[in-house]
Amino acid sequence: NAKLQTSNPRIYGCGDVIGGPQFTHVAGYEAAVALVNALFLPVSKASYRVIPWATFTDPELARVGLTESEAQQRYGEDVMVLKQEFAEVDRAQAEAATLGFAKLICRRNGQILGAHLVGAHAGELIHEVVLAMSHKLPVSALTGIHVYPTLSEVNAKAALQHKKQTFAANTRLQNLLQGFFAWRRAWS
Repeated sequence: NAKLQTSNPRIYGCGDVIGGPQFTHVAGYEAAVALVNALFLPVSKASYRVIPWATFTDPELARVGLTESEAQQRYGEDVMVLKQEFAEVDRAQAEAATLGFAKLICRRNGQILGAHLVGAHAGELIHEVVLAMSHKLPVSALTGIHVYPTLSEVNAKAALQHKKQTFAANTRLQNLLQGFFAWRRAWS
């Protein structure tokens, strides 16, 4: 069950034997849930909503959550795809590691549905998105200050695309701001 109890509620299972995602990091997570339930009261439940994957090739591949097509099937037109190339990140340029991209899939309200990274250290860079998804933070949370120059800027720059795309689609706000700034210039 979700508490990782077998048919005998005093025996717990975790890892490959229970038939879930067969990753070492998932087995470790399940072991922690099972251990807490076995030693104390069985109230903790395993959640598989946010499971990161990584393939350590060159370049690395990492993902979490829904794919673009899965998100579109579930949410239709409410899906935004935010993409940032590694080639536009200064640290990637300095290290000649410009091959790859970060792609964030979110809803128009900023809810992160998934992410895909292809590039140098993608397996490390995915964790910022995993943390945001685990705590149900909006994509804007990824735009905070990042140490410069680091590869993690690829996530911040991808997340910034949410604001850019939202503004570009809002002609009413654009017209309002255009009028406001014209008025401000007239008073200068």
